Amino acid sequence: MGFCEMTDNELRISALGVIWGAYTVIMVASLAAAETIGSGMILVLAVLLAMVALSGTRIAWRYSAPWSLAEAEKAKRLSKVEQFMQHLSDQELDELRSRLTDGADGEMVSLDEVLAERRRR
Repeated sequence: MGFCEMTDNELRISALGVIWGAYTVIMVASLAAAETIGSGMILVLAVLLAMVALSGTRIAWRYSAPWSLAEAEKAKRLSKVEQFMQHLSDQELDELRSRLTDGADGEMVSLDEVLAERRRR
């Protein structure tokens, strides 16, 4: 599964993994250098980094949830054809329009006619 194919929850989980993974790596590195840094400085570093990680977690959950809820509600209301049409690019929509119009006069062709012609090929 590519990056663009990930769901909202998978993206949130990935973001949280990066945030808390970075926190863990930095804390392990600072604990390894505890003798040179000092225990008081490690405590300050841990608190500051925890605040940053918690803020990042809050942002990842807060700003992605309303969009995904709105999309879920919208998807419930739309038919499969409407959902398909929403994901077409402008170029793909133009191509679809040209296939559905009957040549020079611009008259619309039925979908059945287009499908029948495609089967003949």
